[in-house]
Amino acid sequence: MVRVFLDTEFTSIENGKLISAALVSEDGKVLYVERAGGWNPEDCSAFVVDAVLPLLGPPEDRMTDAQIRKAIKDFVASLGEAVTIYTDSVLHDEPMFKSLFADYMNEWPPEMDKRFMWCSSRGVEEVHARQKLQRHHAQDDALALMVAFRENCAGWGC
Repeated sequence: MVRVFLDTEFTSIENGKLISAALVSEDGKVLYVERAGGWNPEDCSAFVVDAVLPLLGPPEDRMTDAQIRKAIKDFVASLGEAVTIYTDSVLHDEPMFKSLFADYMNEWPPEMDKRFMWCSSRGVEEVHARQKLQRHHAQDDALALMVAFRENCAGWGC
């Protein structure tokens, strides 16, 4: 089983719509996607406008939901074994990620468990500072979570 760490960015807590997502495997393989549709800057909270949107890439690099589902399926298959997703926010990251598959569960990667695991964010801020990662960028946040888990929690599941 491979642990894969997830982070998402979304429009707001109240009426969240997925903006971007990242999956980072224990061995450092990364999938980062930005969503082309399904959200607008007008949907975003002031926090997201200030902290998240400036970190996004150019709009022409964004993907449709169908492209993102395929990229996820290909990424999971490339890992070569069963995958369990770990996140420090099952209340936000899990539903945002799963919203991509809401009407397309037949496209859910067969190697990926549908149950997500919670893991502590203990040590994430220190990893961000040490590696000079950008907070609220899904790829950097997922990477920091993976590193913090390895350093602080592996073996006892904090």
